[in-house]
Amino acid sequence: MAERITMDRLRNLVRLLNKLTGEVYDFDLDGAYNGYRLVRNNGSADVSPRMKKTELYYWLHAFKDGIMLGQGEPLGQGLPR
Repeated sequence: MAERITMDRLRNLVRLLNKLTGEVYDFDLDGAYNGYRLVRNNGSADVSPRMKKTELYYWLHAFKDGIMLGQGEPLGQGLPR
């Protein structure tokens, strides 16, 4: 059985995004209507559409990988926990 995607796992990914970008964009999570999305600058700008936690988890990984590729960093193996 697959592991449950928790809010802690999503928050860890958001912390990593903030670290990768030097905290320039002030990424955070917004939750409402049984869905979550990535926002920046205290919710003043939506970065992702609203989706379920599992969908957002994989979306955040793809977003992180895009940032890392843009910075010329190698991608890790598999999905970190």
